[in-house]
Amino acid sequence: VEFVVRPPEGTSPHLSVFLAGDGPLLGDWSARGVPLTRWDDGTHRGAVDLPLGFCGRFLVTGGRWRLVEAVLRRAPGIRNLALADEQLGQLGVLAAV
Repeated sequence: VEFVVRPPEGTSPHLSVFLAGDGPLLGDWSARGVPLTRWDDGTHRGAVDLPLGFCGRFLVTGGRWRLVEAVLRRAPGIRNLALADEQLGQLGVLAAV
């Protein structure tokens, strides 16, 4: 699965972006679990080889849980993002990192 994350306007181009989620392939909920690479178009991308039938949850982080918690307090409608195997391929995410 290729994850494509577009941080909000005004996000520092120097911010590192990571995935944290269920299981070792998604970082075992480490805030710096799966690093994503910044592209010239402003997106951050990374590929994870998830097995067929995988179903799990993940968050996009700036590498620290305090950043995620602050965003969730300001925007309570944001929740863990779900990933099911019918979505395997490319997954676009509008992040609040």
